[in-house]
Amino acid sequence: MAISIDWGTKTINIPQSYLSNITGTLYELDTETFREDLKALEDDVEGMPFPDTHQHYTEVTVAGVTYARFIIIINGYSITFEDGQYSVRLAGSNNNFFDVENGILNQNQVQVIPGNSAGLIKVVQGSGVTENDKLEIAQLVWSEPEPALLDDKIQFIVDLRAGRLLIDKTSFQEIHYKSDNITEVARFNLLDSDGAPSHTEVYERVRVTTTTTTSTTSTTTSTTSTTITQSTSTTSTSTSTTSTTTSTTSTTTTTVDGYLVLQDDFSGSSLDTGKWTEYNNATASVTVNNQLELNTGTGTAHCGAHIYSDDNFNKTGTIRLEVKWKPGTNHYSSAWSPKIDFCKPTAGRDGNYGARDEYFVALFLRDYLNTTDVEEISFRETVTTPTPFTTLDETNTPGFDESVWHDVLIEIDSDTRIFHVEIDGYWTLNGTIGSSAWSNIGSTFKLELGNNNYERTDTEYFKDLKLYVIPTTTTTTTTTSTSTTTTSSTTTTTT
Repeated sequence: MAISIDWGTKTINIPQSYLSNITGTLYELDTETFREDLKALEDDVEGMPFPDTHQHYTEVTVAGVTYARFIIIINGYSITFEDGQYSVRLAGSNNNFFDVENGILNQNQVQVIPGNSAGLIKVVQGSGVTENDKLEIAQLVWSEPEPALLDDKIQFIVDLRAGRLLIDKTSFQEIHYKSDNITEVARFNLLDSDGAPSHTEVYERVRVTTTTTTSTTSTTTSTTSTTITQSTSTTSTSTSTTSTTTSTTSTTTTTVDGYLVLQDDFSGSSLDTGKWTEYNNATASVTVNNQLELNTGTGTAHCGAHIYSDDNFNKTGTIRLEVKWKPGTNHYSSAWSPKIDFCKPTAGRDGNYGARDEYFVALFLRDYLNTTDVEEISFRETVTTPTPFTTLDETNTPGFDESVWHDVLIEIDSDTRIFHVEIDGYWTLNGTIGSSAWSNIGSTFKLELGNNNYERTDTEYFKDLKLYVIPTTTTTTTTTSTSTTTTSSTTTTTT
């Protein structure tokens, strides 16, 4: 069904059938197709007398990178999705569709997921963009007086996308670095829908100004003055105070580059033994076929396939893991589920499944579409803990498709023990690791991927793994102040 416009109320109506189904109750709106259909409605006889519904700023290519188009709803028009319990992901542009505060989105049960970014990239070749297009885009994204030249503004946008992006969960800020991953470009305060600081439900970001090094010296001097008054009887001489004050303040920020400590896309046909050690129990096996395959089987009741990192990594700063996961299909209800472990290098192993049975924290993964098994994704310290740190269950997720890859992100602040788990950029787990569970791991950890089962044949798949350790930024401030004062004097002579 096509979109429609109520010209009297300026309401743009989007039926659910107009959207592309991604998985379960998750849908996607192609905003470029939507824009073209809006323009077609404006050109119809009924729409011609009415103001335009939107402005369009085309894509721009800078230094071989193509930045996405902008679509802005204008002239008082608003958007209404057909009501229902489903989610809509906005794709293909930066836009203001999610601007609930200004009345652009008429909110109902539909959950809208914006995809805006300061430099959202569309991977294509070629440009065709005019210099005027570049100017409009630069003015739209950064409406600031500096840098004054267009080339500087474009370079600023490129710098935002070229280097590391850090979400500081302590200060609730988004920090951008240049391609050297050291030089800070900009930082933003992250706010929720009520204007309160947040890093999990961000509705607004506000750019802040930071000073890396500031040195200021001020000197104030009052000069000496002499006054002589004469009369027939008295001569008076007065000397005023001379005062000099010098103040110097210096602030230095030291940023240590976050670094990639482990990376493996599991290409080829064998496990990289320079990075991983394999550990199997019973009839389990590990295979590589341009992806990691952790296989369990039948024949022996308890079965487990695992790999763990050869290196130990420092448990410091922010630990960040990115990996793609494709679920298996045959989990036994009470067996240890597939999981990603951050574990003590010398932690012991369960005798039946071969998995770590102590001194670890882990993300447990299960397939939601297999309704005969336990259905939860949880973050916990042991499989026997009655209550995990946090859990996603079948009541609040649509299920993860077994035929596609899913993006998994895990972040742990080693100082505060706060963790954040994100799947497909949307489903999240947030909480705090228990102090004893975290301290028992020690000062270093190993990374382990595992799959466990009970008399069932199953394979869990992983690929494109990246592990980062991002040290904490330190700031030192020194203030020096010097003050010198000359005492005043008065002399009186009588004649």
